[in-house]
Amino acid sequence: MNSMNKKLIFYLLLLANVSLFAQRPVPADSSNKRILLMGATAHIGDGQVIEMSAIGIDKGKLSFVMDGKGFKPDPRSFDTIIYVNGKHVYPGFIAMNTHLGLSDLELVRATNDFRESGSINPSARALIAYNTDSRVIPTVRDNGVLMAQVAPQGGLLSGSSSVVQLDAWNWEDAVIKADDGIWVNWPSMRIFKAPWADPEEEQRERNEKALQSLYTLFNDASAYAKSVPAVKNRHLEAMKGLFDKSMRLYVRCEFAREILEAVNFALKYNLRIAIAGGADSWRVADVLKQHKVPVIITRTHALPQREDEDVDLPISCHIS
Repeated sequence: MNSMNKKLIFYLLLLANVSLFAQRPVPADSSNKRILLMGATAHIGDGQVIEMSAIGIDKGKLSFVMDGKGFKPDPRSFDTIIYVNGKHVYPGFIAMNTHLGLSDLELVRATNDFRESGSINPSARALIAYNTDSRVIPTVRDNGVLMAQVAPQGGLLSGSSSVVQLDAWNWEDAVIKADDGIWVNWPSMRIFKAPWADPEEEQRERNEKALQSLYTLFNDASAYAKSVPAVKNRHLEAMKGLFDKSMRLYVRCEFAREILEAVNFALKYNLRIAIAGGADSWRVADVLKQHKVPVIITRTHALPQREDEDVDLPISCHIS
């Protein structure tokens, strides 16, 4: 093999290696321009649809959405006018209760930052673990999900979630609302009698112990929020927002009894609460409506919780 062929092979290998380091799309620059989109079918998000719309964008934010029929834009009022007849424009979706950006490879522990060790971690913040370089983010954003509520998981009290936008250089650029709420995984109140289950007495004792831990923690946090402590406690400090209602308590639970207990828990401490999951929320809808408790529905195409329930129950009960 002559030297020319060796050099050629070397450069081909070099180019092949370079291609392996492809980066995710670069975040878009903030625009100060005034842009007008004309002719698209605009889906407002509340059920309203405008067939021939005019959509104004000023400095990267929507300035107006209106019926464009008969509208004659003044070219001097916009830097760019784009005619998008036949296209559909939708609001960006928000992924709630997700660990997007907190996990890349589930089989590689080092890439999973959505779960802390231990059971009670109120000071754990999902925001500072959010990785804007995650390869998953561009695929989600390209399908219309523009924001996400990244939430911690695991344990009894997982930590705080934050709302981020998905086109950013780092978590400081991404954050829209930092530490919007604290996440609790409500202890199971069901007693399983299957052959694989622990003895019933052990299950009751474990569930009661977990509930007692929650009440003890929130009693301490409530007293802490009302006082001026000489020494700050980072766990209780992280929970202060729950008691001045700047933060919401998010509770993961599925069954009716657990939902009712969680609502009563929030009423006891005068907290803003939301239920995440809530497979049985339709069974206690009157209570949820009375106390204005929102429910974050997950996996509407999953199977129902009970064998004797309709197979389409998870989606049909939340549409009706």
